[in-house]
Amino acid sequence: TVAKTHFSMSHYKSFIRQVNGWGFRRVTSGCDAGSYYHPLFLRGMPHLTVYMRRETADTCSKIKTLGHCDNVTKIKIKDR
Repeated sequence: TVAKTHFSMSHYKSFIRQVNGWGFRRVTSGCDAGSYYHPLFLRGMPHLTVYMRRETADTCSKIKTLGHCDNVTKIKIKDR
């Protein structure tokens, strides 16, 4: 891949950790397999990136503690 060509393995692992920390998820099937996706990081819609938040250790622990919760509030984002 291009990333492995330009990053040493230790830097590549750090890069992947950063990407995952921002909420990007790896696409595992289809024509985009191997790429990463985030619902707020879309071509032609840079205004959505202001809603992106880095997951902190505290956020991750809260999510693990809550497990599956029915009272999760969903945020709807409107196009400007």
